[in-house]
Order: sequence, then structure tokens, then C-alpha cells
Amino acid sequence: MLRKYFVVGLILVFYNVCQGQTTKIDSLKRLVSLAKNNDEKLAQLQKLCRQGKSMPGDSLKKYANLSLQLSLQQKDPTKIWEAKFICVRSLIQRAKKDSALLLCNDIINTMTALDKNYELYHQVVENKIICLENQKKLKEAMTLAYELIKSGEKYKDLNAQVQAYNLLTFIIGDEDLNDISKKQDAYKQIIGLYRKALSVTPDSNFYKENWDFIYLNLGTTYEQLPKPNLDSAMFYVDIAYRYSKESNRIRTMAACLEEKGFIYSRLNKYDSSEYFFNQGIALEQQIGDPDRTHDAFVSIVQIYRDKKDFKRALAYDEMEKNLLIKNHMPLSTVIYQQFAEDYKSLGNYKAWGQVLDTVIAIKDSLYQQNYSQSFAEMQTKYETQKKETTIIKQQYELTKRNYLLCGTIGLALLSLVVARIIFVQYNRKQQLQLQLIHAEEQHQLNQAIAAAKEAERKRIAADLHDNIGARLSYISSNINFVLDAPQKMSETDEKHFLGMVNDTAKTAIIDLRETIWALNKDSVTFLEFADKLKMYLNHHLNNQQVVQLHINENITGNMRLSSAEAIHIFRIMQEAAGNSVKHAAASSLQLSINATEKNYALRLGDNGKGFDINATYNNHYGLENMQKRAAEIGANLQIESISNEGTSIVLKKEMKA
Repeated sequence: MLRKYFVVGLILVFYNVCQGQTTKIDSLKRLVSLAKNNDEKLAQLQKLCRQGKSMPGDSLKKYANLSLQLSLQQKDPTKIWEAKFICVRSLIQRAKKDSALLLCNDIINTMTALDKNYELYHQVVENKIICLENQKKLKEAMTLAYELIKSGEKYKDLNAQVQAYNLLTFIIGDEDLNDISKKQDAYKQIIGLYRKALSVTPDSNFYKENWDFIYLNLGTTYEQLPKPNLDSAMFYVDIAYRYSKESNRIRTMAACLEEKGFIYSRLNKYDSSEYFFNQGIALEQQIGDPDRTHDAFVSIVQIYRDKKDFKRALAYDEMEKNLLIKNHMPLSTVIYQQFAEDYKSLGNYKAWGQVLDTVIAIKDSLYQQNYSQSFAEMQTKYETQKKETTIIKQQYELTKRNYLLCGTIGLALLSLVVARIIFVQYNRKQQLQLQLIHAEEQHQLNQAIAAAKEAERKRIAADLHDNIGARLSYISSNINFVLDAPQKMSETDEKHFLGMVNDTAKTAIIDLRETIWALNKDSVTFLEFADKLKMYLNHHLNNQQVVQLHINENITGNMRLSSAEAIHIFRIMQEAAGNSVKHAAASSLQLSINATEKNYALRLGDNGKGFDINATYNNHYGLENMQKRAAEIGANLQIESISNEGTSIVLKKEMKA
């Protein structure tokens, strides 16, 4: 997805007036400040804003708003359309494409005299296509692009035709194609469109200055083919770089250097890739574009990860974080997860645990916000429904009074008619009351379902906190114990402590993986759960070379378990298997799984030394926790143990009809 936005970003700079020369921008700024009147100032402002892609987004916004303010004072429609178009480009550059689309529609609906303003009209349409493509309205964007080609041919606007072909390539490339052959055909079509764009471009210096974008996009397309043609990609990127350097367009030069970085990374030439990315970043920072600089940092981090140089990757992670903070850009959980992965790869489990705590805190905050919003929406819905019910009751009372009044007046004339009216009214009253009762029952049922779902999520969250949180605390305390030991520990003791930390970390990772697996679904089939349990036991016992696992499975029907029940069953069997290995010294485990549509039964037996199930064991709560979990899901847990013969754990449940 990152590569896609990197390429789409190139569309935004493909305009015939975009020179990207910082010296020219400085000169235009001076002319704006020296303008003698508003007419001259507006003319210089609009020239300056046409160089917007070589300015930071905030600067372009400032000059665009000033240009619009002056044009509205002069009440010249052409100047107003031009100023609004500059605001469109400012919004797009600041990633506010929804607002940009509304402004594009406003300009198109009010613009007249197209014969005189066709160039501006075409540029507004180009930006509208960009916004539609961003909103995934691909059919509408493609139709508008072909209309732009026809309009460009009508008014002999070659720049509009070139831009339309260029935009079509991105629309086609944005289609979600999973089939490799279809994707290959789509890229061939894109290459053909780029060549078409080059064919309609006349051989003049004005248009040659815009070829760099086409050649750069053409090279990028060859690099992104399902079967990449890296030689052709490098050939066209080099041409693009030469043209952009001749025109001193810094942003395009940076894009060319970063694309060469991508190509060299595909060739596994990481040193060359790193060199070109750093060159591109230097140019991006010269312009002051934090979004593009951030994208380049992400690419360099990936290169260092491919090289297994996690220290350098971590350093660039820190630079990326500082860039986001400096430019007031949001720090997502993805950034912290990158830190966590690099710390983990370096074996710095303490820092890894701290970063994971940050991720959990961010997710908890988001959950609390979502919960508050949902509660507010529910409260509003309840108040609305309450008001509607009151209105219905008032209407009913009013109708009742009207009928009673009519009945009283007509009583003297026709008693039978009055009796009929009373009977009909009574019947309607009963129906209305039944409807109100039904609505209230449905409302209570919905509330009960919502409360049950919320309780289930809280149980899973508590389970996650108790298991993962406890193990992470254990890991942290043991690492701190090794680090803060007053005397240097022996190598044997250090290996012992680190071995326990390693085992606990592996168990925590497995617990987290299985909990996330359950949380991602409202319910799972019993067959899915059985596969997860078998996979866990096989993995858990791989490190226990003396323990053998035998599995007998008989699952019929398609029973489904809630995510909470799946977690409880999994934890019970996990505890039982752990006891067999750690305490019973078993050499063999037998797992039996039976399930139908109406019930299930799981049995885990071992040939260990057994234990007295009636005895009390201090500081051992495993069996008690197993019983609590079974009671929580309404299942029956039976434990049988014979000294020196083994132990069996049986979990059964009859599903309610």
C-alpha cells in the first residue's frame, strides 16, 4: 500500500507550470511583498502558488487563502476560479481529498465560457479524477478520464491529454487483481498508456520538461510488474532523473533517487539502495515534505531489516518517530510495533516489553473512546425512542377523546353505531398496547444481548491481563534480577534464569497468539478449535523429547463455540498438559476429542506418577482455576488420578437446545 501512495503522489506534481525551483519561489515571494496594489499582488500570488508542489503544505495553504481573499474582493469570476483551483491543490497536498472534491465540483458547476478557460477547466477535472481515485470510485474516475481525453482533443490541449493517460494508468493499477496473469495484463496496458502519452507530446522544450514524470512512472511500472523488468525500470528512471535535473525540479529528482533505491533493494544491493534513499531524503527535507520523508524512512528501515541489521533499523525508527512528533503527525500503533519487533530481534526483551505496554495502552484508550461513543449513541437512540413513544401515547389519547366525543354526540341518534365505534376503539387500543409491549420486550432483548457481548469481551480482556500480564511481569522481574544482582552471577545461574525467561516469553507469545485468534472472531467452529488445540500441544511437546502425544478425534456436525468459551477450554487443557509434563513426569499423553451438534467431551490422560486429588497443596491454584473456568462456561470437569498409574482430565458439556 505504501508503494501505491508513493506512486500516486507523483500525479500531484505533474503540471506544466510546476518548475520546482526554490530560487524562483524566493523571487516570486519578493515580488508579492513588493506589489504596489492588489491586482499586481494577486497576479504574483497565483504565479507563486503554481509552484506549490515545491513548497511545504502550510505555506501553500497560507498563500492560497490570501489569493482567494483578494480574488473575492475583485469579483472577477476567472480570478476566483483560479484562486479556488489553487485551494484545491493545497487541500490535495495536505491529504484532504474529500474537501478538495467538493471544491472541484463547485468550480465545475459555476465555470462558464469554457472556450476561454479550457486549460483551467481541464486542470480542475484532473484534480477531481485524483480525488475520485482516492475514494475508490474507479468507474466514475475512468469515465471522467476518457471525457478529459476527448475534451483535450477538441481544444487541442495536449497537456490535458497527457495527464488523462497518466491518470488512467493509476486507475487501472488501483484495481484489486489477485490473478497474476490478469495483473500482468493490467501492467502491460499501463505501459501502453504511458507510451501513448509520450506519443501525443510534441517535440518541444516545454513538453520535454514534463517528460520526467512519465518516464519516472514508466520505470516504476516496470519495477512493480509481477515479473519485474529491472533493467528497463532503471533505464527509464535514469532518463527521468536527467530531465528533472535539467529543469532543477527537486521533488522529482528526490522521487527518482528513491525509486532507484527500490530497484537496488530488489537486486539485494542494499548499500546502493541505502545511498539513493539517503540522497532522496536529503532533497525531501530541503523542500520540507514530512509525508514523503516519512515514506522514505519506512523503506530504509525495511532494507536494514532485510540485512538483519536491527540496530540501524532501530536508529531509523527513532528518526521516523522524531519526524512525526516534530511535524505534529499521529503516532500509530504500527510505529510502536516496529520498535517492538526491532527490540525483540536484538534480544532487548525489557525494551520490547515496555513498547508492548505502550501499544496496549494506546489500544485501551481507543477502546475507551469507542465505548464512550457507542454509549452516547445508545443514550441518544433511547431518548429518541422514548420521545416517539410519548408522541404515540399522546396521539392515542387524542384519538380516543375524539372518538368518545363523536360517540357521545351520536348516542341520541343511533345507539348501535355508538356501540360499534366503542368496540372498534377498544380493539385498536388492545393492538396498540400489544405493539408497545412487543417493542419494549425487543428493546430489553437487544440490551441483554449487548450486555452479554460486553461481558464476554471483558472476560477475555481479564484473561489476557492475567495470563500475558503476569508472564510479562515475571520476565521483567527476572531480567531486572539478573541485571541488578549485587554480585556477578555464575554462568550456570545466569543461563538458568535466562532459560526460565525464555520459556516464559515463548509461553506468553503462544497465549497472546491464541487469545488474539479467538478475539478476531465472534465464534469459532469446534473443528477449528480442535485444530488449534492439537497444534498447541504438538508445539508444546516438541521440546519435551521424552513425552509422546497420541490423539483420537471424532467430530461430527458443525458446533460453534463463542470466543470466550474457546479460550476457557483452551486454558483448561493447557493447564492439564503443563501439569502432566512439569509435575507428573509423564512420558505419554493421550488426547481424546469427541463432539456432535449437541455436546462435546475432551479427555487428556497421562501415565505419570499421579497425585491425591483430596489433598491440599499450598500456593498451587491450577486445579481450582480449571474448575472455575469449567463452571464459567457451564461445563463439567472431572479429575481422576491413581498413584504411579496416571491422571486423566475429562471436560464435558451438553449444549442447550
